[in-house]
Amino acid sequence: MKDQISKTQPLPALDPDARHGLAKCGLWLAVGFAGVNGIVAGVIQLFDGGAKPMLALSLLSGGAVLAAVAWWRGHAAIDAADGVSTATVGASVHTRAGAAAGM
Repeated sequence: MKDQISKTQPLPALDPDARHGLAKCGLWLAVGFAGVNGIVAGVIQLFDGGAKPMLALSLLSGGAVLAAVAWWRGHAAIDAADGVSTATVGASVHTRAGAAAGM
């Protein structure tokens, strides 16, 4: 049965640049996951009361910055693999939204 499923939905062949972009995105997502774990650890320490509040807040804010930057870099890696500029992504979204609204 497994062989039948793989034959009905073949995977597209990826060029080396796209594979490299996917690998970079996966790495940045792993870094972002570490940042989210920092956020969770900071929140736990903040509400647990056993740690110093400044330590908990610094862990929380550091994790938030790490997660946000890693997500942005992962998104940029995928866009680079697709050949889309990250500067034009926002403009194209606004253009499509304006076109849909009749502007």
